[in-house]
Amino acid sequence: MKTVLRRILSEWARLDVPPDMLADDADLYAAGLSAIGTVQLMLSIEDEFDIEIPNRMLTRDVFSSIESLAAAVTELQGARSGGSLNAPLIQTASVGTFSPDAL
Repeated sequence: MKTVLRRILSEWARLDVPPDMLADDADLYAAGLSAIGTVQLMLSIEDEFDIEIPNRMLTRDVFSSIESLAAAVTELQGARSGGSLNAPLIQTASVGTFSPDAL
């Protein structure tokens, strides 16, 4: 999954650093991820994994690293398979909706 996420990042995110050079927990925003790149990344992830990222996951914390993106995709795939979205795998410091101004 992380390999697929790195491919998506290389195609859509326009990072300053090649995604293959980033650690799984590296800050994608520090690597150059922009608000527009975040939206493109979200849409590509939804298409690639056949999921829909809910509003509650449209936070900087979820999109901040390959590790957090992989956890979110895993959670959403589990929910699609009959799991629950009530117990998120990703704990965020602040809860809110995605806003390009917040990036």
